Amino acid sequence: MPTREGEHAFDACCLECLRCDLTTVHGGTLSPLPGVRRTSARGHTPGVRGRWRALVAASVVVSFVSSACVPAVRNDGGVARVAVDVGTLEWSDCGDGLDCATLVVPFDHERPDDGRTFRLPIIRARATSVGRIGAVVLNPGGPGGSGVDLVRSIAGSDAVAELNQRFDLVGFDPRGVRGSEPAVRCADDGYDDAVDTLGPGGLDRAAYAAAVVADRQACVDANRELLDHVGTNDAARDLDMLREALGEERLTYLGFSYGTRIGMAYAAIFPDRYRALALDGADNPTTSVSRSVGAQYLGFEEAFDAFTAWCDDTDECSASRTGGAERTFRAVEERLRVDGSIPIVDSVRVVTLGELYLGVIAGLYGEDGWPLVGRALARASEGDGSLLQWLADTLVDRRSDGTYENTMEANVAVNCADDVERPTIDDALDRGIDLATRLPRFGPLGVGAFTDCVGWPSSSDPVRTGSGGAPTPVLVVGTTGDPATPYAWAEALAASIGNATVLTNVAEGHTSYFSSVCVRDAVNAYLVAGAVPSSTRCG
Repeated sequence: MPTREGEHAFDACCLECLRCDLTTVHGGTLSPLPGVRRTSARGHTPGVRGRWRALVAASVVVSFVSSACVPAVRNDGGVARVAVDVGTLEWSDCGDGLDCATLVVPFDHERPDDGRTFRLPIIRARATSVGRIGAVVLNPGGPGGSGVDLVRSIAGSDAVAELNQRFDLVGFDPRGVRGSEPAVRCADDGYDDAVDTLGPGGLDRAAYAAAVVADRQACVDANRELLDHVGTNDAARDLDMLREALGEERLTYLGFSYGTRIGMAYAAIFPDRYRALALDGADNPTTSVSRSVGAQYLGFEEAFDAFTAWCDDTDECSASRTGGAERTFRAVEERLRVDGSIPIVDSVRVVTLGELYLGVIAGLYGEDGWPLVGRALARASEGDGSLLQWLADTLVDRRSDGTYENTMEANVAVNCADDVERPTIDDALDRGIDLATRLPRFGPLGVGAFTDCVGWPSSSDPVRTGSGGAPTPVLVVGTTGDPATPYAWAEALAASIGNATVLTNVAEGHTSYFSSVCVRDAVNAYLVAGAVPSSTRCG
C-alpha cells in the first residue's frame, strides 16, 4: 500500500515474515475472533473460503516409486520412503536470476505406484562463489508458507549474501500448499448469514457452533482425498526426495517456525541423512496443536505489553500522541464494539473488531513492526482503518483483488493431519471461552483455534518427534521474547531431538535469523562447518 511521508515499508524479509511466519503459532494455530467479517473487493462477504479466514485466519497463528515396491522400515514400524531413482530436476529460468523446477512426489508414500502424485514447485538462487558447498533448503513456516516465495523475496539481499556465497538457496512449496498441485482448497459457497450473527455484540454460541460444523464439513468434503496426505511427516519424506534430486548426499536445512516441525520430523524419520539442521523459532514437540494455543496467546499479550512500554516512552510511536498505546487500543476496540466498523479511506471495505486484533498481532511478530502498530492504532482512533486493515490482510494472505492464497486452508489441514486430538465442538468452545476470559485482550481469537480440527478425519500419521538416534548435532534457535513460538519450546524441541544445542537470543520477536547479526553469523557458521557454536547466547 502507499506510504505516507515518514513511513517506512518492511524489507523483503520482514514482509515475508508477515505473510508466512505470521501464520505460525505452533506452526499455526492463531485464529481470529469469530466476529471477523471479511469483505471482498466487490464489497460483499465471501463464502466458505472467506469464512475460513473468519474462523481460522492466522491459524498461526508456521511437508517413490520403487522397482521392488518394498517399503523401507523406519524404527517405529511405519513407512519412511521407498528407495527410488528420483532423477534430476529440470531447471528453467524464472526471472531475477532464479531457477525453477517441479518435483513430482508420490501422493501416498505407502502406495507410491498407484499413479497419483503431488507436483511441488521448487526455486533456486545459485551459490555466488566458487567455494560452493551444496544446497541449503529453506522453509518459512506456516503451515501454509511458501518456500518459493521466501527464496524469491530474500535472494540477493544482504541478509543472505554470506549464506548464498556457499550454498544454493532452495525453497519449495510443501504438498497441499500454495503452488502445489493439488493444493488444499475449500468450497466457495457460503453461510454468510451465520457469520454475520457473530458481530461485535459477542459470541452467539449456537450460531457459531453450527457455522463451524458446517464449515469444517464443507472443507472436508472438498478435500477428502488430500487430508490424510498433507501432514508434516509426508512433507519430510518429500524433502528427502528433494535432497536426492538436488544431488545432495545429506540434507542441509534452515527452517523457521513451523519449518522447524518439518526439520524435527526429518531428524526422526531420516536420522542419518542430514549434515546440518538449523531450526529457528521452535515448534512445540510435546503438546498437541490445539493445546498449545494458550501459551501462544499469552505470548502475544506479553508482546503487546512490551510494545506499550516502548510506545509510551518514544516519539517514534504515533499512539504515544493519541493517549498512549493501551488507551488508544481500548478506544479503537470500544468504537468497534459500539459501531461495528471503522471506514477505509477511498474504499468500500471497513475494519472490523477481529481485524483490529489481527492487525495488531501482525505487527507484534517483531520489533520492526511496532512503529506500524502504533501508527495503525493512531490512525484508526482518528477514523481511518486503512493501515490496520493492511496489516490484517498481510496476516491472512489477502491479495489486492480480494482473493486469498490457500494459506489458511493448508494451515488447518496440515495441523489436523499432525494432531491426534479431535475435540467436540462443545469442548472446543469451552476451552476457547475460558482462554478469552483469562486473556481478555487477544484471548477471544483463540476460540477459532480450538475448533480447527472439529469434525476432521482422524490422523493416521501424527507428526514424528525425537531424533531416532541422530548422530549429527542439530542447532535450535530460541528467542526469549518470541510471542508465537515461546522460548520454552526451543528447549523442549532440543530435548526431544537429544543431540541438539539451543542458541538463545535475548530479544523480542518471532525468529532471529533475519533480525540478529549474532544469530545469523552463528547459524551460517554451523551450516557451513556443521559444528554447533561455542557461544550459545546472543543479545
